[in-house]
Amino acid sequence: MKFTANFSQATIETRFPMEVGEKDWLISIVDVGAADARVAQPFDKVFRFCFDDCEHTTQWDTAMSPAQAQRMGFVIARARDLDKNVWVHCHAGIYRSGAVVEVLNLLGWTVVNDFSIPRIPNRRVFNLLREEFPELGNFP
Repeated sequence: MKFTANFSQATIETRFPMEVGEKDWLISIVDVGAADARVAQPFDKVFRFCFDDCEHTTQWDTAMSPAQAQRMGFVIARARDLDKNVWVHCHAGIYRSGAVVEVLNLLGWTVVNDFSIPRIPNRRVFNLLREEFPELGNFP
């Protein structure tokens, strides 16, 4: 069984609540112009993405791009093939990371630490990433 959850950047940089190892990958999302998060735990692999938490057309120059969604989709597909846990973080650990975790959940990962998943995650991130997995079908 594969596990996933979303965490804040502060959690990733200081005290990650579980042990990690060769089965654990991290998707690290930071704001445009921000430095990469310092990852305190020895994850097997860390995949870094840089885009802002925005959904509106006037902000698309700093929002997740289709190319970033394609790259993230490749990482997720590879993690699925290798039976990896995929932990996700963004600044607050809510909207961008919540959207990624929602897609991971639909793909079969078991969500732990789900109290921080919002009812409405970043829809742009969710929709672009969902498009990378046709087996998920269409969502509103």
